[in-house]
Amino acid sequence: MFPATYRATFSARFHATCNSPDWLPNDDIHPAASADDFCPGRHEITTVSDAAPHPFMPRHPSHVLIVVAGSRADVVGAALTSYVSQTHRDVDELHVLTSAQHGTHLRADLLQSAADDPLADAYARLGIERSDVLFGNRTIHALGASADPANPGPAADDVLDALRRLCGDDNEVAIVASPDAGMLGILAHAALQLVGGHKDRFYYLEFDTAPDKGAPARGRPVARRRSLAATAVLLPEMPTVLAPQPIEAVHTFQQLADARRLARQRLASPGAMVLIGRRRLVRIDDIEVTLPRLQFFWLFVLAALAPGSFPLKALTGSFHVDARSRVSIAGTPPDRAALEALVATLQKIFVTLFPGADDDFPRVLKHACGPSPGLPSIIAKINAKLKHALGIGAAPYLVTGGRGAEGYRLTLPTTNITIEPRIALAHHTRH
Repeated sequence: MFPATYRATFSARFHATCNSPDWLPNDDIHPAASADDFCPGRHEITTVSDAAPHPFMPRHPSHVLIVVAGSRADVVGAALTSYVSQTHRDVDELHVLTSAQHGTHLRADLLQSAADDPLADAYARLGIERSDVLFGNRTIHALGASADPANPGPAADDVLDALRRLCGDDNEVAIVASPDAGMLGILAHAALQLVGGHKDRFYYLEFDTAPDKGAPARGRPVARRRSLAATAVLLPEMPTVLAPQPIEAVHTFQQLADARRLARQRLASPGAMVLIGRRRLVRIDDIEVTLPRLQFFWLFVLAALAPGSFPLKALTGSFHVDARSRVSIAGTPPDRAALEALVATLQKIFVTLFPGADDDFPRVLKHACGPSPGLPSIIAKINAKLKHALGIGAAPYLVTGGRGAEGYRLTLPTTNITIEPRIALAHHTRH
């Protein structure tokens, strides 16, 4: 499970795990002053300086079990026993997430002396040694700056941060939520879907509620809580809908929730898209996206042509740029007149956006709409930037269409599109 050489180099190679000095600040309810304080009654952690690992020693991902608990220490052993028995998987690290309200009490219960160890029965049932599982003071995380259950924000942020760290380094993570975990279990399930990987799993610890034989008669007080050692335990796996990729560590849980809600709102009722030429800036609500020069030019063109389309297929092969950078249009009327008006409009937009760059227009036109048109690649890059900035809410603002007769267009209503500066177009320019 946990070889000695691997444990010896653990703190240096897994910065986001329990040996990391920059772990969650709420772990310091009982700061560890020594190795014994760190893990009383457990194993000794060898320092990296003692081990002197080879610089090219491969890094091994850990199999991490996280128990989301309430106030009962015995659910941790029940979760460990049920998980290992059901999945037949070894556990390298055992972490416990609990609320600030129960943190001090639960930590004290779990870190008793070896004689009173609440996990001793679980280790014995599984036939493993205490030193096989990395567990101690710093793998018990009391989450939430406030013990107020009406304010879940701090706890949500701490759960997201904890799972983001533990799901890193290619670790394989399994989360087990106990019945008394309450709101924390719900937050852990939501957070795993944001930062978890394809190997990570979420389980729910469920106890058989059948009464004991010889249980006290109704109305008679029960002297003590029923032990979980003799209780039948179920461990159903809860489905998780993972994000397309793990969420970056730049937003709090509440910010992510607000952003997703706003994105869904944009799908139902898109806001305004403003293109500001002097800054090459696209502004949608409070989000601003700066585009490179050519990408902004072509998006500006499509915005100016809306609700019409840009006929790439008709333009490709229908013009010629001579040695003196003059553009001439081929074809027969009335198509020729329409294409001439379109090219004149493109040139007008170009020189308006980029004063003094008139000589660059023929080259830009040939690169985008010539025999090997580069416009599809430019459109793909524009859409990629909008998707990155807006997420699932980008759909109404994307450029649609293709090289076919339908051309490229913006489907956003023209009442939601503003271009600065405004450029008047001839009526027959729009297709």
